[in-house]
Amino acid sequence: METATQERGASGVSMKISPLLEGQLWQLAVTTLGAQGLEQFVTERIKSHVKTRAVNMYGFLHIEWLGQAALEALRKGQRRAGAELAFLGEDPSRVAILHCHSSHLLRGIVQTLPPELLPVNLIEWRMQLDLGL
Repeated sequence: METATQERGASGVSMKISPLLEGQLWQLAVTTLGAQGLEQFVTERIKSHVKTRAVNMYGFLHIEWLGQAALEALRKGQRRAGAELAFLGEDPSRVAILHCHSSHLLRGIVQTLPPELLPVNLIEWRMQLDLGL
């Protein structure tokens, strides 16, 4: 199962973040924050997440999308936050992540990266997040 995130744009239309776009954001994050900075970001962001559902689905992020450095930073950050899905075993080519964590992390990445680095199609989402819409 691949992970993809759904968010709402200003027009109320649901916007899907594809695995490729998600990977692009993770790669931008590791380039901008560095591997250790991204690991720390993941740890803090997951620890600050408030669960709203008793049950949550999980998906996988693959090395082809994230790249090795971002994948390892995510894996280490999850482990440090106590959110590693260890029951799935460790696969060097992918990492399991709860959908709620994936969405929470993506929102944080979009808000953390300088707007000029974001893909054009995410600028509107960034403005909505900044305004709390």
